[in-house]
Amino acid sequence: MKYRFEVENIKCGGCAANIKNRLQQDERILNIEVDIDKGCVSIESETDATNDWIKVMTELGYPVK
Repeated sequence: MKYRFEVENIKCGGCAANIKNRLQQDERILNIEVDIDKGCVSIESETDATNDWIKVMTELGYPVK
């Protein structure tokens, strides 16, 4: 299943890499895509851990809109 989040403060490739590097530590996640232009993070996972992922992104400085 794919989960899509609109988040704030994604401005560059460094932001995208920061998000991906941290979320990749979660073994439940199969794939992560970050669209800098749209400010979106897409996560592919068989497990819905939405609250955990939102918490991680918020702690990194990229809160969900």
